[in-house]
Amino acid sequence: MNRVVLDLNFWLSVFISKKNSLLLDTIEKHDLEIFSCEEFRKDLESVFYHKDIFKRKLFPPFDSYLEFHAVVSETIAIQYRGGLIHDYKDKLIYDLCIQSRTRILVTNDSDFDVLKKFKRPEIIIMSTAEFWKVFK
Repeated sequence: MNRVVLDLNFWLSVFISKKNSLLLDTIEKHDLEIFSCEEFRKDLESVFYHKDIFKRKLFPPFDSYLEFHAVVSETIAIQYRGGLIHDYKDKLIYDLCIQSRTRILVTNDSDFDVLKKFKRPEIIIMSTAEFWKVFK
């Protein structure tokens, strides 16, 4: 089983491009275990209800997106530890990866390139395009 964290932009791209069922099929086909946390869910909710650009690209009810996220991901409680990442929201993702013992982080955010350099802990940083290519 591959333990995976998907960043906020990955989730938004899934919802905007209506790839919900493709993601679900990919999770089942490749035995992926997706992790999230309550703070991440709140960030997702904030984007839906407070960012006008996404209100135009996504269609209500927004709760259906949050329900899908809850169904396909395992929510764990995390403690903030910080570390190599400077951005607060990226630290949240990093802490989630560490505490869920995730092997793969899917993100296009260059702030995580520092993890590639140190290889500690061993987290594979994968772009959205790489994810869809690897897990066809």
